[in-house]
Amino acid sequence: MDKPGKKKTNIVKSFDYALRGLVYAVKTQRNMRIHLITAVLVIIVSLFLNLSRTEMIAIIFAISLVLITEILNTSSELMVNLITDRHHPLAKIIKDMSAGAVLFSSICAILVGYMVFIKQEVLEVLERSIVIEKISSFPPYISAAIIFLVIVISLFIKSLKGENISIIGGMPSIHTAVAFSLASIAYLISGNIYVCLITALLAGLVGQARISAGVHNIWEVIAGALIGIFLTVIIFQTIAF
Repeated sequence: MDKPGKKKTNIVKSFDYALRGLVYAVKTQRNMRIHLITAVLVIIVSLFLNLSRTEMIAIIFAISLVLITEILNTSSELMVNLITDRHHPLAKIIKDMSAGAVLFSSICAILVGYMVFIKQEVLEVLERSIVIEKISSFPPYISAAIIFLVIVISLFIKSLKGENISIIGGMPSIHTAVAFSLASIAYLISGNIYVCLITALLAGLVGQARISAGVHNIWEVIAGALIGIFLTVIIFQTIAF
């Protein structure tokens, strides 16, 4: 018969092993880090939209589903690699099915997010902003000036890191910064959430293209996106008041 103290120790060790597994997944899997960053951003946005309890449960469940399937996908890939180190059709099928589970859960999460966020109450909050009404009347050269500032500040940040001042490679991604700045400008001028979604998707594709081409890593692209968004919003808010 096990002693109570021993059971308690075993439980603590079990939690410790589980935590190590999560940390390993985050440290070694780029997609896991992307999912976590996205989850944090979604939850932060949710806090400002006065969502109902049911809607918050749906959001948290969708996020959890994506993270769980990503962890299982990583586990299955490691298991296959452990069993065999040569190419095998069944091994490929197992990895493809695991990746398919992640893709399916991500699509479900996107659908949940769309149904929760894109509703009349949220659209009214986003489209009836006094700031957006003021910004929509600004002359076109303001946008050009903002893009110029985004490029200059991004180059300045590159120089602080001791890197060659170039728009190719390095921290941050200037292409991504400009793309997300343009997406932010398009939304702020139009005040239309659907324009925001389309331009944000296009900006995201720019960032993905930089990663796929091997010019930037994920963190350089994220840094560029944040610089483009924050600078645009801050400058527009400053001159709107």
